[in-house]
Order: sequence, then structure tokens, then C-alpha cells
Amino acid sequence: MKVDRRKFIHLGAWSGAALALPNPLKLAQKERKPWNEQSAKITRKHRNPCPTTCSLCDNHCGITSYREGDRVVMLLGNQEHPVAGGKLCAKAYGQLDRLYDFDRILKPRKRVGKRGEGKWLEISWDEAYKILQEKLTPVHNDEGPGLTYINGRDELLTDSFLALFPRVTRVAADDRISLTRFRQEIFGQAVCFRHFKQCRYVLNFAADPFQSGEAYITDIQSLIDGITENALELVTISGRQSTTGGKSAAWLPVHPRHYGDVAKTIANVMLARGWYDKVSLAQSGIDAGDLQAHLKAFTPANVSKQTGLSEKTFTDVAKKLSRRTPSLVILGEEVFQTDNGWENACAIELLNILCGALAPKGALKFDNANVFPGGNAVKSDQEIKSASWFFHNLKQNRKPQVLVSYQANPIFDNYNGKWWPQTLLKNRVLVPFYVAFDTYINETSQFADLILPMATELESWGLFSRRVNHREQCLSLRQPVSRPTDEILLLRQAKIKNLQLFNPAMAPVASSREFNQVVLDLGKRLLGDSVSGSFKHVDVESYIKAVLAEIPGMHNAGGLTKLKKTGFYIYPVSTQKSLSVALTVKDLGQSQPVARENYPNEELFLIPFTGQVLDSQTANSKYLAELRHTNPLWINAERAHKLGLKDGDQIKLKTATDELSVKVWTTQAIHPDCVAMATGHGHSKIGRVAQAKNIADYDPMTKSLLSRKNFFFTPYTFRLASWDKKEPIWWHKDGNGTHVNSLLSGVPDSHAPGLTYINQLVKIVKS
Repeated sequence: MKVDRRKFIHLGAWSGAALALPNPLKLAQKERKPWNEQSAKITRKHRNPCPTTCSLCDNHCGITSYREGDRVVMLLGNQEHPVAGGKLCAKAYGQLDRLYDFDRILKPRKRVGKRGEGKWLEISWDEAYKILQEKLTPVHNDEGPGLTYINGRDELLTDSFLALFPRVTRVAADDRISLTRFRQEIFGQAVCFRHFKQCRYVLNFAADPFQSGEAYITDIQSLIDGITENALELVTISGRQSTTGGKSAAWLPVHPRHYGDVAKTIANVMLARGWYDKVSLAQSGIDAGDLQAHLKAFTPANVSKQTGLSEKTFTDVAKKLSRRTPSLVILGEEVFQTDNGWENACAIELLNILCGALAPKGALKFDNANVFPGGNAVKSDQEIKSASWFFHNLKQNRKPQVLVSYQANPIFDNYNGKWWPQTLLKNRVLVPFYVAFDTYINETSQFADLILPMATELESWGLFSRRVNHREQCLSLRQPVSRPTDEILLLRQAKIKNLQLFNPAMAPVASSREFNQVVLDLGKRLLGDSVSGSFKHVDVESYIKAVLAEIPGMHNAGGLTKLKKTGFYIYPVSTQKSLSVALTVKDLGQSQPVARENYPNEELFLIPFTGQVLDSQTANSKYLAELRHTNPLWINAERAHKLGLKDGDQIKLKTATDELSVKVWTTQAIHPDCVAMATGHGHSKIGRVAQAKNIADYDPMTKSLLSRKNFFFTPYTFRLASWDKKEPIWWHKDGNGTHVNSLLSGVPDSHAPGLTYINQLVKIVKS
């Protein structure tokens, strides 16, 4: 195209006018137009935007779903939601795979063969309810042993369900509850809010907020804001260099058993130099003189010999922690893996007292989970135990009458060794009846007597509460956003039952049901004529309406109708009470530093670590498995050279419980006495993607692409075309990684009954 002077001036005028015009995307968002970003640009089909909440982690980010016809085609962050501000992580997008996964369980199944044989008979929900009523009635009437409930995810009616039974043992994944239990015992509250944005210095002990965590997206945004806007200096102390360590001003490699020694030495320097918040220490109830006497042996000179850190490092960190205020100290679940993990965590939290992070104007706040009427609040007589602890008790013949699991996979997720937990679940004397509420058949639920198909996050109701600031709370709604997949069935229902066709109720795929609805149905069967409380409601939606009626100002704001349109509601709450700290000098453990490790050359300390993307709920997601599907063994380059190892070498990793063949990755990003390996890999169940099997012959989306008939229009359609013309699981030849958890075994923790730590010493054998 030839452009003369006249056309050039015209083009300049139009481009200048374009710059002056309002952003069309912002206009579409503001005016809620049915087109532009709210619709397909080519087909002009209305995409039915609907707000909901992600429940795959504890951050509960706001989501907007987009649907064409009866199919959800896209998820975006809810720009107006105050928790994440429109940002989503990769795991949230993986919910689409879970919703339309061809490996999902879609009908109730009853075991017909031996446990673990994989022989099932599909039954109706009426028959499933009859079986449950028969097995749960004696437990409800307090006849015989009680009920054990393995929880993979908190739901709105979890507590209502457990309240049906006089004797209940609550069980959760090991790494999920260690930190929660610690906070509950030390601070009296389980939820932690870390205001990184207002900090100028953050000392991190083995946490990885840039990669994973309980408040993942919120913490990342706050950290980035603090670094860019407030000159925040982040220093990481850990056995391996994580994503957060790589983005820190300094990474200090320390063996995990010495985390507490490092914290105590920094505390000793702060006390000796007077670099601490005297008011905060006095309010904690800890005597400064007693503390100094306990920390006497933790001098920079002594601990430098044990850890390899320079003496100057301890002084520099202590000075910045006290001078670059507001400052903050954080810790991750990795701290609790070692035999001295509890006392190490106490020493780390001592630093928060000394630097004033727990003071009213400090950057560290605590709260209780779901502080609203009907929210899940664990009762004091139902203390949560770890899954490893449960299996140890089961081994000692402390059996439940009924075992129930919900979206949980303890055999795979916890450190129990490889074979003996499976043997226990196969034993019908130890576990008379096991029912699994799940979306998939996994490594644990394969031993169930009854599997009930659960709805996914995009098909179910939920309420989640999170404090926005010291005066306001954010209530987020999770609501069903998918429609019945059979449009013909919908038309028939509309004709026969005189339904309103253009305003149908949302429903899960096929015969799957949401957990909360099943709880209401079971409650009515068990309680009979004495139905009360939560169980007087017919469905979950009516129960939510009753809960919302107790929220201040919710009725005047429009109730559930308004919440369905916005996805969240901000309401005032009372100011947080002053925090009471139940930390004593005795909790700090030994008054002498831990001796330096002296392992034989082929023995090393294994650090298992988790990533943000994959867990047992998301393992069968195509989107997510592509991001991380292998987990080589991290080993220090110098140590590898001594052992005669190089990148890609195949070795055997041995412990007392198992032996695995793994590949080696040599790196400087790990302590010389340690090796590291990612968890979440090596599934033998759940689905074809999780096992890195070919899916082209099973996945309808892949079939439509290969036939050049795009029945399902999604972003995945274009991505698949650029990957592989025949098989989207392009890594199937490389396998699905190694299940590192089977190498390690849980050991009951004497500091915290009901919890375990893991024996992490491994031996390398060259193949």
C-alpha cells in the first residue's frame, strides 16, 4: 500500500483519536455489554459470564466462567474480586479439564471383587443411599467403633456431616495440617496473613510463596509490590534453591535440621545487641534473661562451624531484621519434616516476636478460617490428625467402624512407605467398610467398598470467608456454572415437567452429585423425624440463603441473588483482638546446637518438595501435566562429581521402605549434604493423563481436532494443533515421573501428638 503525505496525515489523526478514546475492554467490563470480551468475537455468541470462586487452594480467588450453550469454554479472573484482583494461577485454569475429563467417575460404584481388584458394579443413587444408611446408622447411634473421616478439601457442610456421629477422628494430609496445628497451638488461630507489601525486610525459612502456598496469588502480588514499591529485601534460608530463593536478594544454603539453630543465633545476636522490640517480647510473656541464658551457646562462631554460614551473615541478618522495619519472618511446611521440626518452627516464630511482626502495627496477622455463621470451624474435641498417624494407629488394630474419604488420596500423598498402608486397607477386619466420595478412582479409593461420584468445583456450591483488613471480611460464593451436558434431556424435562426452559437449574455432569447435597440427603435418612439445623433444608442453595441471612447487611444488599451476580460481598466485622502467644523458652528445645551431619559419601538427606501445579485433585489435567511431568533427583554438582555422577545418569535411591530408579540432575542449587525431589509424580491411578498414557483415542476434544471438526471450541484446540498432530500427551514415552513419597515413612512426633515427621536419609546406588 502506497502512503502519500495526505494519507499519512489522515492516519496520524485517526491514531491520535484512537489513543484519546476510552479503552473498549474497560467499557465492556463497566457496562456489562453482551459482546466484546464477554462474547465470541467471530460467532458473536453470548458467553454467559458467571462469577464463582476457585476452591483448589485456601486462597479462594474469584473466577468468571464463560459458557457457550451448555459448555464452559473459558475461565478468567474476576477483576472486581478483592482477594486476587483478577489474577489466577495455572491450577485454576485446570478446572476445565476436571469438569470434562473422560476419566471421571460419573455413576456410583459398588465393589464386587476383592479390594483393589478393580471390579465394580454401577448402581443407582437410591441403592447407594441405602448402603450408606445401613452402614452409618450404628455409628450414628454410637454402637461400636466410631467413624474416621479423611478430608481432602473443606466443604460448607463438612462439620454438619461429622456432627451426625458421636465419635469422629478427623484426618488430613500430613503437610497440610502441620503448619495449621502449629499456629493453632502457638497463636490460637490457624489462618495467617502476611502483609509483604508494607515490609522492608523478609527472612524466609524454606517457604516458597513464588511457587506455592496457602495464599498463593495474594502472596505473590504482595511480595512483588513490596519489592518494586517498598524496596523490600527478601532473604531465603533453605536446603535447596526454590523459585523464591532464586528471586531473593540472597539464598543461604542450610541443612533443614539446622533451621532452628540459625534462628536461635540470630535471636541471640538481637538480644545481645539490644536490637529487638522490648514491648513485643514483654507482651509474649517470655523473660529476656531466661531467653538469653537458653541461647548462650548459639553464637555466630559456634553455629558458623555447624552450618557453613559466615559469622558476619548472622549479624547482618539480625541488624536488618531489627532496623529495616516493618520486617517479617516466614516458614514453610518443609520445616516440620525433620525430627526437630517443631522446635525449629518455635525458634523461627521467636524472631517474629523480637522484630515486632506480631505487634498491632506489624505485618503478621492471624485469624480463624471461615468466620461466618455455618462456616467450617473445627471443634475442639475433633482435633485433626495426620494421615500417617492414622495408618500407624490402624496398624496397631485401632480400627474404625466406617472409613470415609472425601477428595483425599493419603496412600499417594503421605509418607507411609509403599506397601503396608495398602495391605491395611485391603484388610476387612481392620477396615470393615470404606466409602470414598471422589471424582476419580485413585491410589486410595481403589480399595473402597463404595465410590460415590463427586461434582467438581465448577458444579457445586460453597461459601468462603477471608479477612480483607482489620475491619472488613470478604465472603466469596462458589456456584455451579455448568449446565446438563445432554441438551435433548433438558428439552424433554422442560416439556414433561413444565420447566422454565431458558432459566434451567445448574446441574453436575451425568449422575455425579455435590458433597454438600449428599450430606443433606444422608442427614435426613439418619435423623428421621428429628431433622433440625442444617438438615431441615431441602437443597444446598436454600441452606446458603439461611446462612446469608445471618451476615450483617447481606439481606439489604440483595442476599443470594446479588451474590450470584457479583461473586463476593464485603461486610464489616469486629476489630481483631490482641494476639496471645503461647510460646515459652522450653518450646525452643535443645540449648546446644545440633551436631553437624557426617554422612557417608553415598548417603544424603532427601528433601521432598511440592509444586503449585499438580496434586491428587489436578493430576489428570492435560494443561497442568504438560507444565511439570518429570521429577529428577537434585544433587549438588560437587557431591555428584565425588560419586562419579553426571546429568541424566540413572541411579537407584534406597531407603528402609523402598528402592526407586531415578534420573540425576546436577546443580549448585542445593546443599552438599542434601538431595531433593518433587512430589506429585508417578501416579498408578486417577487417569490416563496422570499416568502419561496416550489419550488421542479417548479424548473427544482430540478426536474432533484430528477429524478437523471442531465440535468443542476452546483455547486448547489451537494449542493442540501446535503440539502433536496425533497425541497431546507428547511426553508419554518419558513416563510420568517417580513417586518419591513411597521412599519415606512417617514417624510419630513426640512434640505434637497426632502428627508425624519423616525419616529422610537415603542411599545412592549407581546402576
